[in-house]
Amino acid sequence: MVQLALEYGGTSTITNLTATATGNTVNYNGTGAQTVKNVNYYNLTFSGARTTNIITINGAVGVAGALTNGALFSSPGNFVLTGSTFSFNGTGAQTVISLNSVPYITLLSQVREQKL
Repeated sequence: MVQLALEYGGTSTITNLTATATGNTVNYNGTGAQTVKNVNYYNLTFSGARTTNIITINGAVGVAGALTNGALFSSPGNFVLTGSTFSFNGTGAQTVISLNSVPYITLLSQVREQKL
């Protein structure tokens, strides 16, 4: 199996993104303001020294694996969550992390039922 690590360092011009294959990671790692694509991810990471810039999440985002936050901000930079829904939709246990103490607007946990 091939695993993909996609690094977003600036503004994305990708119109279609499918990053749900097991092991794939998308890392929003720019130093400027970024807007997160409203899609499902396997692993989703935020990183980079962002100073006063923001990461905007304003739609539905799903994470089946790990959500990781290593982004470093200085005031007034931070996450901006407007009308967003985070769905932890993996098949096993997942950890809900802090996005720099910015409250989630809607947070869903969708552990799938497995039949034997």
